[in-house]
Amino acid sequence: MDTVFTYRLDPAAAALTEVGRLTLPTGTGPPNLAIDPTGTWLYVANERSGTLAWFPVDAETGTLGPMAGSLPVPAVVQIRLD
Repeated sequence: MDTVFTYRLDPAAAALTEVGRLTLPTGTGPPNLAIDPTGTWLYVANERSGTLAWFPVDAETGTLGPMAGSLPVPAVVQIRLD
């Protein structure tokens, strides 16, 4: 399964704490991930299944919401947000 983990960083303790995990219901990987410049959306490209999906990012916690949409994109390999 393809799973995205969300962590909180404690710089003082140099430690990570898991705050969430989401199994991506978007098909087979390998996935390429990108967060948009506003920090509002996580985009996931799945090369083998040829899909591009997006998930909302909670601004307060950094956790991901359920998949908001998906598009067929044959042979998608990488996401580039300029």
